[in-house]
Amino acid sequence: MIKTHRAALLIALAVLMSAGAASAAGNNLAFYLVAEKLPYDRITWSTDLNTLQLADLPFIEISDIESYEWSTHTMVVVPECGQRLAKAFQLGPPDPIITGPFVVAVDSVRVYMGVLLSVASSWGSTDVPIVNIPLVPLGDSTVRSLHIEKAGKGYDERSDPRIKEALRQAGVLIGE
Repeated sequence: MIKTHRAALLIALAVLMSAGAASAAGNNLAFYLVAEKLPYDRITWSTDLNTLQLADLPFIEISDIESYEWSTHTMVVVPECGQRLAKAFQLGPPDPIITGPFVVAVDSVRVYMGVLLSVASSWGSTDVPIVNIPLVPLGDSTVRSLHIEKAGKGYDERSDPRIKEALRQAGVLIGE
């Protein structure tokens, strides 16, 4: 009898733990820089995202986002993230034309690739979403918003329902 109650208790705990994990699923949105140097012709919608080596830590994660305007795909970041971004952007990009491709992931599932571009860039690819790096004068302490521009092709990767749900669950989605 005690074994039956103990087994029932263990099953109940397992169900509760899996329910908690399921409710947290879909809420882990993150933007990762691609760690490897990619040739321009691999910065495309058709690149297999699972073959890319990503940075160990995201440069933006869901807790860094204060709000995300769905209709314009513009995010306002919390001041701490804005300070990190400003410092990184002031240091200057490793490549003066393309700062680097990034991958947006939800719960470690890679959703789409985009590219961070410097204002000096004349790179005209419209094959992936673009974040233009804002000018950050020396001494300026923060970047407050980033706009993700749509790629020129038909499907808009930014509108993936997994991203929308992660933003909704985090309570930062506006203008849907």
